[in-house]
Amino acid sequence: MIEAVRTYDCVVVGAGPAGSSALRQLGLRGINAVAIDKEAFPRHKPCGGAISALTARELDFEWQDLAEASLHKVELAFKYNRPLLCESDQPFAHFVMRDRFDNRLLEKAIEAGGTFLPGRAVTGVHVEEDGVRVSTTNGELKAKVVIGADGVNGQVARSIGLFNFDRGIAIEAEIDATPELMDRYRDKVYLSYADPPWGYGWVFPKAGRLSVGVGTFSRRRKAIKDSFSRFLEQTGLANLPMKVYGHPIPTGGKPRRIWSERVLLAGDAAGLNDPLSGEGIAHAVLSGKTAAQHVAAALESGDFRFEGYQSAIDDRIVAELARAASIAEKLYTFPRLFYWLFEKSPETLNLYFRLVRGEISYADLNEHLARQFLRFNLFRRAN
Repeated sequence: MIEAVRTYDCVVVGAGPAGSSALRQLGLRGINAVAIDKEAFPRHKPCGGAISALTARELDFEWQDLAEASLHKVELAFKYNRPLLCESDQPFAHFVMRDRFDNRLLEKAIEAGGTFLPGRAVTGVHVEEDGVRVSTTNGELKAKVVIGADGVNGQVARSIGLFNFDRGIAIEAEIDATPELMDRYRDKVYLSYADPPWGYGWVFPKAGRLSVGVGTFSRRRKAIKDSFSRFLEQTGLANLPMKVYGHPIPTGGKPRRIWSERVLLAGDAAGLNDPLSGEGIAHAVLSGKTAAQHVAAALESGDFRFEGYQSAIDDRIVAELARAASIAEKLYTFPRLFYWLFEKSPETLNLYFRLVRGEISYADLNEHLARQFLRFNLFRRAN
């Protein structure tokens, strides 16, 4: 049965980390807001589920009980060969299952006063003089503002002419591993670069299972299934029962408009993934919170142009992702040289994982790499 039109101050499309973070902040401010999603929660979400230090700093509620692993070792290889081991007293990252983690974010948003309506896939967003109509598979909603947090393939960006076709792709599986396999990867992330080209493969251990996948930022990605098969063979994980999922990865770090009159984009919908690692949870949470802040200001002022939001995201997120993109272009173009640098300069490898732990920025890492390139004449070796 189609419902009557419901009216809100703000409709948040998508209830993942960006959407739920926005909804929570709107609820805490007493704003009449609703999040809609095509799925009911909890729902499966293909993702490695790494919670970085940056993500952890943005969460103002209990989530640590969801961590299935907190890992202190990273084993890094070039096409599966000569692995290097990096160890840390502090965990590099915590790993969660996204169905449970995303559900916790949504629960906290509802506790803060937000409303959630599942089972509503968006079919169109129509900006009008006095608000926005959101058409869904279960009726229409009206709002003064819409936050599009519906992912890399989101309908909101498509409807307002801001859809971005630039993205990578990943294939991932969750494997219920034997005790022997779990022992092999216990307390250790495994990463192997250069297969697929412009990408890497990973094994993340969790509670009784392994998250395994490969991803690439290359436009030439037809052979990614072959890369996934090779990765499973090389890691000893082939022929085990698993469900395999494919999903796109937005590539951040490039200038991009993320708003129109009365509509903002956040998270994957705004293309805020790290172009070096592919990680997107931290910037989804941060952009969702920032979007809510600017929506609250717009509702108070009556000015629904969001140049300020654009500037805030560009300054706080995109500028840092641009530095990551600079490193990514070099690493993925010359992976053998970077691996050689990691072997010759353990300090460089340790510095990258200090970045992952949130101790330094990409600007710091870029400065270090520039010095190392000069010291070792790295790009002369590539020619």
